Amino acid sequence: MLRKQWQTVVLKLIRKHVSAEEKKKIQPLLQKAYSENVKGFYIHSRKQKGDVKMQLGYMGRFRRRPAIATSRMEAFDRQTVTFRYTDKTDGEEKRETVMVEELYRG
Repeated sequence: MLRKQWQTVVLKLIRKHVSAEEKKKIQPLLQKAYSENVKGFYIHSRKQKGDVKMQLGYMGRFRRRPAIATSRMEAFDRQTVTFRYTDKTDGEEKRETVMVEELYRG
């Protein structure tokens, strides 16, 4: 199931990029995210029109890699993550800071 695979990727990515000390502190939150989302994490995307093969290819990329590349992540303080992205509506690069829980909200 894609949702379970996505859940695993997100949680492993978080664990991979924190120190052992930080891991101990956030482990209860990660475990809670896993146990409270038994069907996995949802991938939210807007309805798209057009070529189904292109859409499947787009979704398939998230199965192999996370939606937010670690190279786009600029800051992490155990509570929040700051990352940059290109806004498709205006083409400008933007930065956003979200709570860690927001990254794996189901």
